[in-house]
Amino acid sequence: MAWREFAGELPWLNTSHRCIVGIASVLRARLASGHEVGTKALSLLRLCLSSMGATPADASKVSWAPEEEPDDLLD
Repeated sequence: MAWREFAGELPWLNTSHRCIVGIASVLRARLASGHEVGTKALSLLRLCLSSMGATPADASKVSWAPEEEPDDLLD
């Protein structure tokens, strides 16, 4: 579920990001389930989020636009 949440929130991620998204997903799931999460895990999650462009400061650095559908001349 955490993986799908990242996919919806950060549409610019692609398969090359799967390892870092995997790490962030495990950490996010641990937080959501109420497990004890230490400061090291939270720091790692923050680092992952920053690397994925998921923080306000880092999101401004992401140059991404939704894919446009090609013009269909028969439309």
